[in-house]
Amino acid sequence: MADLDDGIQLNITPYQRKEKKIAPKQNNNKVNEKNDNDAYSVNEWTKPLKKNKDDSQRNPKNPKKKSNYIDPKDFVHVSSLFNKNPEIPTHSTKPDMPVKSDIATFTSDLIDDLPVNVRIRENLKQLFNFKTLTTIQRLAIPKVLNSHDVMIKSLTGSGKTMCYAIPMVEMLCKIEPTVKRSDGTFALILVPTRELANQTFDVVQLLCKSFINIVPGLLIGGEKCKSEKARLRKGVNIIVATPGRFQYHLKETQCLDLSRLSFLVLDEADRILDLGCEKMINDILAELNKRANVERQSILLSATLNNHIHNLAAVSLKNPIFIDALVESAKMKSESNDQYTTPSSLAQYYIICPAKLRLVTLLSFAYSTFVIKKGKMIIFVSNKNSVIFLVGVMKKLLGSHYGCSEDVVKSTLMLHGDMDQADRTKTFEAFKKFESAVLFTTDVAARGLDIPKVNWIIQYSCPTQTEDYLHRVGRTARIGEKGKSLLFLLPSEIDYLTELEAQELAISEQKIDDVLKESLMITQVKGKSANRKRNIEDEATKLQKFIEEEIILKSKEFHELSTSSFHSYIKSYATYPSAMKKVFHVKHLHLGHLAKSFGLREAPTQMTNIKFVGPTKNERKERMLKIANSMKRKAPVSEENEIFSGPKTKKFRNLKRKKNNNKKILI
Repeated sequence: MADLDDGIQLNITPYQRKEKKIAPKQNNNKVNEKNDNDAYSVNEWTKPLKKNKDDSQRNPKNPKKKSNYIDPKDFVHVSSLFNKNPEIPTHSTKPDMPVKSDIATFTSDLIDDLPVNVRIRENLKQLFNFKTLTTIQRLAIPKVLNSHDVMIKSLTGSGKTMCYAIPMVEMLCKIEPTVKRSDGTFALILVPTRELANQTFDVVQLLCKSFINIVPGLLIGGEKCKSEKARLRKGVNIIVATPGRFQYHLKETQCLDLSRLSFLVLDEADRILDLGCEKMINDILAELNKRANVERQSILLSATLNNHIHNLAAVSLKNPIFIDALVESAKMKSESNDQYTTPSSLAQYYIICPAKLRLVTLLSFAYSTFVIKKGKMIIFVSNKNSVIFLVGVMKKLLGSHYGCSEDVVKSTLMLHGDMDQADRTKTFEAFKKFESAVLFTTDVAARGLDIPKVNWIIQYSCPTQTEDYLHRVGRTARIGEKGKSLLFLLPSEIDYLTELEAQELAISEQKIDDVLKESLMITQVKGKSANRKRNIEDEATKLQKFIEEEIILKSKEFHELSTSSFHSYIKSYATYPSAMKKVFHVKHLHLGHLAKSFGLREAPTQMTNIKFVGPTKNERKERMLKIANSMKRKAPVSEENEIFSGPKTKKFRNLKRKKNNNKKILI
């Protein structure tokens, strides 16, 4: 069977061994050199090539560098901070512009000359370190002591609180028989914000320290209503309150005795109206008129004046005396209305900063100011998300990039309206105690707060209204101290300076290169100016790269926070009033450049509708229903002439259980 042919033919060719190429011999016997006609040397031809091996493994004595090839799908374009920025425009100030802020803050009047109780004068000298009076105090205190209704206009930080606090305590200590806490409330002070309420309460407490019979009390949102009701039940002679919380107690707390109310103060009245509390104030005034059995003296204070303030004054004041520190007059001066003033000790600056450089400029300037120079500064931004983002990045920079101690990191603080009241109070008190610190905040800290020794006010976002600029910078240069302010402007926002100059506010320019050189702590570079500029660019780029790579890209939480801050900034930019749209308009923003100011290498692609701002219609409806339900008055429970109000106590529940059992309890 093996010898049979099956007819199958196989196409098999014999194996032929390939001949190796041998380079021709050369006369100099150097076989390792490359020939002009050959691409490789003899050794390279005869040596078998190994695939997937690095050159460094084939020739360890002379390793070659790996190629810097990046897969296109992993490539991310990183734009330069200093390329393709818009040209920085120039702004010429008006020559010989009159400055209204050259008034003397202090007068020669001594505290010893005040016609008040000697114990009040001692408190002013020992607890407040007062030696002389400010101009507005010298003008206003005598008028208030004479029981006149007074309307006070003065620049912020001039000591307006003492204009009513001193006469108020003087009035109470003169009452015969001596005032007791069980006598009820004699004075009411309404302020717009919780922080200002806490501050005013502290001032009143110190003034009353020598009069233990006079009891002040504080009523603000964020605190427990039950605790406040307990204090009111025991008796409070002076109430410091925010309008919303006081209106709640007017409706819900029947033990609030206002029959002897003879002193009413509306502090920072313009801010109260800006917060939309005009109807609330009118309702409170109407209720006070019903309950009070004595004639009331009213004081209204504001740093700015407008038609709404005059309308409020017409409702709350009777034949008022108008006091303006600028004109030193006791009569109403219509020409002084709607004009803005700043103290002469305040130096005001602005910087035109391209969007790409905003973050680097701000954080490096903050570091050099409060860490290197040991100063205290407040930075105002437009929204809550930006506050949280900037605080987080600043703390990371201090700890990781600059290598600062834990105490320095803790001195970076934030304040915004959505914080719990306990946290807001803790932050405010901590910032006052720090010798050097930085506070990132929204406009919640723009009014009335008296923080000692603030060196710089930084307005990272321009205020929506011109008068808000005045209140922000008023947190420094208070009571004769020196201070500085810096306003950040985009190149497209330079026309905002015209709005400020129209109010006769003197403001000068800081060059971006000079600010960066000082804040980045760059030593003077010898040689051409181009070398100096290049050194600034290198340091700024290094800082921006650290923020992007070591903070934003390495943390999903930070990346989401920077993205939400980017969106919030654009939404807040769309809220400027129509009169300011010619300066602040969303169409002027370069979103790609703006993203760099939030540590992003490109603008987020999933962009929400920036034309819509605020809650939806259903959210607004639910919020109004919630407010209406909370304001409904609960039915009081009376047994043996005892009135219960507020949260249902244990005794209330026992009474309700007894009612269910016997069906005879009267409610």
